[in-house]
Amino acid sequence: MNVVMQGGSGPSTGIYGFLCVVALAGPFLRFVWKDRRAALGGLLPLLFMLFAGIMVRSGLQSLTGGAAAGPLAEVQRLAQEEMMKAISLGVGTYLSFAVSLYLAAAAGKQFLVARAVDPDLPPQPKPAAA
Repeated sequence: MNVVMQGGSGPSTGIYGFLCVVALAGPFLRFVWKDRRAALGGLLPLLFMLFAGIMVRSGLQSLTGGAAAGPLAEVQRLAQEEMMKAISLGVGTYLSFAVSLYLAAAAGKQFLVARAVDPDLPPQPKPAAA
């Protein structure tokens, strides 16, 4: 709110927003780039979801101060467990994960079909000039 009151443009999504846009554009890469590896762009949404989930989990764990030793270690562990229980994944998360799994499976299938149809042939020797 302070940024808006000072006349700033507001908070930005930063690198995560850029990675999200790249991940969303990944499945469409094969329509622009005619290389068979372009089909693997369909894996990007799944990879982004896994990356974002890992980053959120590590951020929540570091919020409580990491691993502690001593008499308060048990209290800290219980606090971390309760914080993780308080976060629930909604229908949108499960739907996004299912769609990203579908896109990843379709991308893998397209890549394997393209590889079977057009295998890398060894380069033919050039005829010697006489």
